[in-house]
Amino acid sequence: MRAVSARRTEGKENILKRIGFLTWPAIVAVLLWAAPAGAQLSMGVAAGGTYSNLGGSLISNTESDWGVLLGGSAFYRFQANAGLALEGNWVQKGGHGSTDEGSIDVDVDYFELPLTLHLVVELGARWDWNIYGGIGLAFKTRCSVSLDPGEKQSCDDSPLGWTFQSTEWSLPFGSSVTHRFRHSALTADLRYSYGLSALVVSPEFKNRSWQFIVRWGFQI
Repeated sequence: MRAVSARRTEGKENILKRIGFLTWPAIVAVLLWAAPAGAQLSMGVAAGGTYSNLGGSLISNTESDWGVLLGGSAFYRFQANAGLALEGNWVQKGGHGSTDEGSIDVDVDYFELPLTLHLVVELGARWDWNIYGGIGLAFKTRCSVSLDPGEKQSCDDSPLGWTFQSTEWSLPFGSSVTHRFRHSALTADLRYSYGLSALVVSPEFKNRSWQFIVRWGFQI
């Protein structure tokens, strides 16, 4: 039965990966093709920190861990007050808490692809305020877990017997402030990423992550 369940889970993950790889480029291509004359495209780099923990009905006394976020983004401003952002970030998540197995500590790294729709409010000649929300697809790149007071082990080799998923869907939403220069812009961003899919299926744990991001973008 476990083998059948594992095959089903792997099949679902492969479907999610194909959906993600096909959906993101298709959306961006359509928007670029339909761009009005005044549309603006900018690209940039990003760096920041994360403050993450784990949510779920079978985990308690959770504590957050700090991590790092590094990546890049493309921002497509297709109207004066609206834009679309596609990012590619390496981001650290995880956390620790108490379960029936004891105290656990999880560190998990992802390559994350958030796609967000922005409402842009101009605060002056050089300043913008954005509020946004969207959908994120992430692919696990590294995962380690420990059952206190033990040492960290690879999630796949852990004696806990849990299945750690290789993909994650999430809801990113937040707010940012941008200062525009002549051909570039500096942005400070505060985001919350709410995990929709489980990091661990049984018992079910999901990622919850605050992200503090600084971006430097250049108009194309």
